[in-house]
Amino acid sequence: MLFRSSHLKPYSSWNANIQSRLALSPPYQISMQTDYDSVSRSASVAVQTKSLTSTNATLKLQVVLTEDSIIDWQEWYGHTPEYVPDFVHRHLLRGALNNSIGDVIYKGTIEPGDKRLRGYSYTLKPTWDAKHCHVVAFISDALTEEVLQVEEIGLVE
Repeated sequence: MLFRSSHLKPYSSWNANIQSRLALSPPYQISMQTDYDSVSRSASVAVQTKSLTSTNATLKLQVVLTEDSIIDWQEWYGHTPEYVPDFVHRHLLRGALNNSIGDVIYKGTIEPGDKRLRGYSYTLKPTWDAKHCHVVAFISDALTEEVLQVEEIGLVE
């Protein structure tokens, strides 16, 4: 995937960009359901996407696993002390449930109400805390790489 410099926005424009995006209706809906087996540490995730608008595009679905509340060292520039031994890390990316670039879920004409259902599984490493893990799914335009919708759900509810 190529990184497009047109996606970069200066810090001073973030608030205005965010406010304009929040005013828009989402073009897609994502629903997820998780099932976690604490003995095998195996997670299963069902992800359903639904189009709320009509369009012609190629869209991808990316599904990742994150973990919160990891306490470890952090170099904190401009902070005293600069090295923090008990920094609380949030939203650490643990891995992709599908692949690093996502799965094509729509290609061509997309009508309102079009749905796609995908299932994924993942085995958590022994050191990961399932209570602090989340599944994040997002739909992006394959051509522009614009993220069109995001949803997050706790692995263990």
